[in-house]
Amino acid sequence: MTNLEAIMTNVSGAHGVVLTENHFVKTLLDVGVNPTAEYSKNPLIDKATVALYDVIIAGANLKEGDLSYSIDINALKKIRDSFAEKLGEKTKNDEVRGISIW
Repeated sequence: MTNLEAIMTNVSGAHGVVLTENHFVKTLLDVGVNPTAEYSKNPLIDKATVALYDVIIAGANLKEGDLSYSIDINALKKIRDSFAEKLGEKTKNDEVRGISIW
């Protein structure tokens, strides 16, 4: 399996958003991963996965003319955050949501 095949497995079309192979290749190259190299556990692939989920989340609810689609942003954010947490990034799950003095 190549790095390209690995990231395409991480971000499948099951979310209702179609990404082309070019999206995956560019994202891998942007983080410094060779798309055609043999896959090995590389945290940069997870970093690229987070970047792709950011793209999907940003365009999750689109409407143009008679065409519109919407996907579950909360589900996407949970998946995105699970990859981000593996990389040691802070996510909204780490934020304080409220403080009570009682």
